[in-house]
Order: sequence, then C-alpha cells, then structure tokens
Amino acid sequence: MILTRFGFGHSAIAFAAVLATLMFAGMWVAGGPSLLPLTIAVAAIGAGVSLSLAIRATHVPFDRDADLKDAIDPDVPPKAHIALVPQLPGTNGATFNSWLGGSPALPEGESWPMIAGQPTQFLAQIDCTALPDTLWQGIGPRRGWLVFFRATGHEHGALPVRVLHVEGRVTTCPPPMGQHVRPRWPLLLHGAGEQAVVDTGAGPQWGVLHDVDLALPGYQPFDWTSAEMLLECLMVRTGGAAWCFDDTKCHRVADGLARLRADFDRLRTEETEFEDAAPALLSAALALVTAAGDCKCGCGGTQTQLRQAARAYFAPFERHCRQIYAGDPRALPPEQRALFEPFWAHNARHETGSIGADDVSRKVGAEVLLELPSSELLGWMFGEARALRIFLTAEDLAEGRLDRAWGSVAA
Repeated sequence: MILTRFGFGHSAIAFAAVLATLMFAGMWVAGGPSLLPLTIAVAAIGAGVSLSLAIRATHVPFDRDADLKDAIDPDVPPKAHIALVPQLPGTNGATFNSWLGGSPALPEGESWPMIAGQPTQFLAQIDCTALPDTLWQGIGPRRGWLVFFRATGHEHGALPVRVLHVEGRVTTCPPPMGQHVRPRWPLLLHGAGEQAVVDTGAGPQWGVLHDVDLALPGYQPFDWTSAEMLLECLMVRTGGAAWCFDDTKCHRVADGLARLRADFDRLRTEETEFEDAAPALLSAALALVTAAGDCKCGCGGTQTQLRQAARAYFAPFERHCRQIYAGDPRALPPEQRALFEPFWAHNARHETGSIGADDVSRKVGAEVLLELPSSELLGWMFGEARALRIFLTAEDLAEGRLDRAWGSVAA
C-alpha cells in the first residue's frame, strides 16, 4: 500500500509517456504523421495523468508507530519501574543503602573491574532488598547489591559496562591509583506512581550564583585548596596582561601577584595554619588588583579582568565545596553551605534516574537495569547532556549472567 501511494502514481505517468513515444515512433515509421495514432497518444498521456491523480488522492492508512506497537498495546500490562532520586547527605536523618558516586562496597578480595586493560568508573550501588517484587517481571536478585561500572570512553553510542552482584559482608573499595573519586550522593528508591521529593527549603539564589561577588562570605576561601584556586585565577586573568605596555598598572599587578604566590607556597609548605596567614595574603592580592584601576592600553583593564577571574573561580570552588559537603556536610563552613546547598538540592530534583523503564524496555527487547542522566552533582556527562542506559535480556537476568549487560548513550 505504501509503495502504491508513493510510487505507482508516477509509474502510471511514465508508462503513458512511453506508450505515447512508441506511438509517435510508429507514426513516422509508417510513412508520416497520422491523425489516429496522434489522438491515441494524447489520450494515453491524459489517462496516465488521471490515474496518477486518482491514486495520489486515495487515502491509504499508514501506521507510523507500527514498530512501537508493542510499546503502546493497551492489552499488555505495564512493567514495574522505580525512580532513583539523589538525596542530600543527612536528609531528615535518614540512612540510605543505595548511592551514586563515591566508592563501591565490595567483598574482601574483590578487585576493581577493568575494561580493555583500563580501570572502570564506578557509577552506582543499588540495594536489591529495596527493589519491588514486580520489577523485571519478578526475576533478578533481591538480596545484596547490584554494583555498576562503566568504561571511561564510548564510541558510536555504545558504552561497555560491568555489573556485579555482591552479597554478605562488604567494605569500601578504594579506586585505582590516580582515579578521581566523585562525590557520593545517597539514593532514594521510589516506586512507580509515588512522589519523589527532595526537601530543599529556600530555592537557589540565582542572582548571587550568576554574578560572583568575591566580597560575599559564601565565596571566601576557607582552606588552602580554595585559596590557591582564587589566587591562581587572579594570576591567570589579571597577571595574563603582563604584555601590556602600561608599566605602571598591568606589570605592577602581575609582579605583585607573583610575589604573593611565592609567599603563599612558602607558608603552605611550612604547614602554617590557614587562618593565620592565608586571609591576609588573599586580601593583599585583591587590594593590589583593585587599586591598580583600569588600563588605557586596550588589554581590558584590571577591573574587567577581576570580574573574569571571579567567574573563572566559581566552577572549581563550587566543585571543591560539593566534594567536601558530600563527604560530610558539617565539614563545609556554614557560609558556603548556605550558598550552595539549595543549588545542589535543585540539581538533585532534576537529575533523577530510573530502573526498569517500561517504554525503553519494550523497544529494546531487554530489561533496563539502570538509567542515569548526565549530572552536575556527579560531574559526569554522557554524550551531549544525554543519558546512560544499561540493559540485559530477561533470560540472562534470570540466569545471573550479568557479564552480558551492555550500555548505550541515548537522548
């Protein structure tokens, strides 16, 4: 039917044209033009056009969702699925046995999984006792944990993964040497139809987050690491104008910051208490930049560069605060916690994963073991802000063949 609708109408015209051509040729071969063959040729072309129009005007049913018919069949009951909602540490004093990021908990002697000779990245650990009986059609483990890892790279949407099922006594497994540990966030497992809410109180202060004011308490460095971040941004953004021909301004700032950085490194090496030295040193650096004023040579001026330095400082500073907070919220000073905690809660509400997604499972023909979105909380990105899905056929899941799981990156 589809072929008839989109192809046969044009074929009718083509057939008529060929017939007319043959008739014209027959006319001349017969010894010259003749009225009867000419009349027949014109009639043939007209019939072809009429047939084409009739065919194109005929309604032909076309189910453009035919390949998804199983996914929307009302006679097929929906599969159970649950939502994975990141929580702020210590939410309502609750304890969570599932988590994202951080380090996995594995049995003693269990080695960190490798893929193609390279250490994998830990994704999540899911408490199987919290999974509903109806999930995955009732198959799969309901004791211990499922532990998910991914390869550090992917190609053409495919992403190798490793899935482990562990039971019994487990301990935190440190990552391989040199691998960055991402912040750990507790996971709340919500069944389908239940409301998943992160209690946040006040919303983020978007204006304060977008316009970084280094004078605000929330942006003040509070340890040697955050102080180095600010000083480095000042040197890169402001000291980067040392090529400027205005010796009294840009060069003076660059030289002054270099001397302050040398003092900073010396004090940190000597293990001087942060509060005894760093705040005064950073105040001197900011005063040096502020007092220099604007440059007239076209480099942008120190005030412009100071604003650029503040914006560059935001990302590493927020990431540093997030890492500390995820480990122990009490370790982050109250000023930084008041600034960033509503922001992290906002991200948690919008970075919900899932297990057993019904529509995806039916399209692929396999069970969805895990789906995770790209996440600012974790600092990972799948493709261009896409999601990672990990699949396993129902037969392999029932037999415990988790080594056959595969991952893909999709919108």
